[in-house]
Amino acid sequence: MNWEYNTIWFDQIDSHKRFIWDSKKKITQTPVLTGVEYLFLWHYKVTEGNFNEIPEANDCRYLDITFSNIKDFSGIKRFTDLKRLHVDYCLKLESDRGLADLKDTLEWLHIEQSKKLTSINEISVLSNLKVLSLNNCGPIESLNFIQLLPHLIDFRFVGTNILSGDLTPLIEHPNLKSVGFLDKRHYNFKSKAIDAIFKEKANEDSFKDYVYKGEYRTFKYK
Repeated sequence: MNWEYNTIWFDQIDSHKRFIWDSKKKITQTPVLTGVEYLFLWHYKVTEGNFNEIPEANDCRYLDITFSNIKDFSGIKRFTDLKRLHVDYCLKLESDRGLADLKDTLEWLHIEQSKKLTSINEISVLSNLKVLSLNNCGPIESLNFIQLLPHLIDFRFVGTNILSGDLTPLIEHPNLKSVGFLDKRHYNFKSKAIDAIFKEKANEDSFKDYVYKGEYRTFKYK
């Protein structure tokens, strides 16, 4: 079960390819991350507020950073083959600066519970993105930026306010097949209306690029 699937059973991944680094647990020396493809950083504290202090993991394709004090993504270019990035409960994150360095590799970006984050300037240049989640983040001016993400298939912004209220870019996107958001009074479409539109699209193209594997909506993005 690899990083391309929505749900990953990590017990099916070779143990030498994954590493959990919990900074609340004492580590006597910096571990060697060569060969690690799935890296989890929990409670990782940095002095500069970015990725420059995080040890290099050139083989890493899946990075999960949770409860860190990062403020931006400067230095993340050191993860040269990163395909999927999860950022959870990084409450001090305030800028997407540095993400543009992943424009040639990153296909999946998930950011959740970063209320200070309102910048999408560099997210908008991640032209290879297939899956984007900006859940419970700071307000975003508009959704126009998704037109710059031609390969986007799945987009979530649950709990994140779109200030313009215009959800038309979701409908107009040529490849978007699934969205998730909470209804707001100033939005020009309700979630049920958007769902109906995407169901109609699904009947038209059979979701050719959206391949389901198994149960519990475990699907793989081609």
